[in-house]
Amino acid sequence: MKKYSNEIKDIAEKYNITESLLFSVVWNENKYRNNIHLAKDIGGLLLKGNASLGLCQVQMTTAAYLDTNPESKSISNITHKEFESIKREAFDTLSNEEKSVLQEKLMYNDIANIDYAAKYLSLVKEASGHSEPKILLSNYNRSPNHWNDSPNDYGDAYREYVSVNSSPHSQQ
Repeated sequence: MKKYSNEIKDIAEKYNITESLLFSVVWNENKYRNNIHLAKDIGGLLLKGNASLGLCQVQMTTAAYLDTNPESKSISNITHKEFESIKREAFDTLSNEEKSVLQEKLMYNDIANIDYAAKYLSLVKEASGHSEPKILLSNYNRSPNHWNDSPNDYGDAYREYVSVNSSPHSQQ
């Protein structure tokens, strides 16, 4: 993560989120990752045509949806099934070549992957009206109809990230 410190800072600023939040996504998505997880990612691609890829584990359907530059109000009060359908629709409009390029970008371009994660966090922040880091981190892995729920274990890991990495990237 340290090798991307400057980029994470710039990307967080670009999307008006705290760099500690963005760092915590990268940290959280990688603290227990190993080759078994990579195999599951590839299996997801082969079986479903979708998988969570790269440093921030961005789903291909989410990235395709973010590439449409959605407005936050379009997702603020929808169900998980509706959200997945909207993302799948965006993904399905891509040609096979575009899907392949997106897959490569998510898997092998760490900066692009971090940018997608930040763009998604920014969209969630705007759509949900929440700016508290533990809630946003929780909402990174929840569907819109759960964005007003209390922080989950994933969101509670924000405090863990900050305590383990007390540095200039701690809570702003």
